[in-house]
Amino acid sequence: YVHWVKHADFMPPERLPTFNSYSIQFSLLNLTTLKLLSDPFLLMDDDFFVRRPVRWQSYAEQHYLSEDGHDWVNLPPSPRQFVRAIQRTNAKLKEFYGKNFKPTNTMAHVPFAVRHATLSHALKHFDVDGSYTTYRQPSNLQFQYLLAHIDYMTTGVPLVKAGTMVTFVMRSDDVKQTDASLKWACRSRSLFVCVNDDVEHPTPVQHQMMATFLACLQKGLTAAPLPTLVIMGTAR
Repeated sequence: YVHWVKHADFMPPERLPTFNSYSIQFSLLNLTTLKLLSDPFLLMDDDFFVRRPVRWQSYAEQHYLSEDGHDWVNLPPSPRQFVRAIQRTNAKLKEFYGKNFKPTNTMAHVPFAVRHATLSHALKHFDVDGSYTTYRQPSNLQFQYLLAHIDYMTTGVPLVKAGTMVTFVMRSDDVKQTDASLKWACRSRSLFVCVNDDVEHPTPVQHQMMATFLACLQKGLTAAPLPTLVIMGTAR
């Protein structure tokens, strides 16, 4: 069954409304007291597709980390919010663990196992207050990256490259590139597909590409058909 929880059910009024996933994620500890989350629980965003049955219990024994070939760790200061969050989180981890800490080049585009004790540890020992912002800001820490490295440093939870387990697509206004990426994702045999959206100007062509992509995914599923209607929105 589905238990529907609103932000106001576990986030204080001063943090609402929010459009920052880090703020929401660092507030999830409040849900553990409501007995609504298993330990560990699996965190996925709304852009994930799970293509085949998964043994979640064994999946949660390690952290699968997606790599896209970019050197996120050694990039110079950047205006990109994801890069800033990774770099700030790296600095805080190094400050806490000292020379024993070794940063990794990771992306957060795979389902992530969250252990209650690890989330509690993060809130106790790291200053996450700067992550409770309405929109993503330079003060934010990257949630999955922080918790994965805390697990690795404190209890030795393995950090495993996701490799072909996940196919990541970044939709953009470049129709040709987006179309090629979606077709590539559909042909792949990966367990998960993550489709991020960086489209600034939605068009009927973008809508049709997503409808085609969903129909393509549906062919490989044994569950109920996926909806093929994509609601058109405004810029961003």
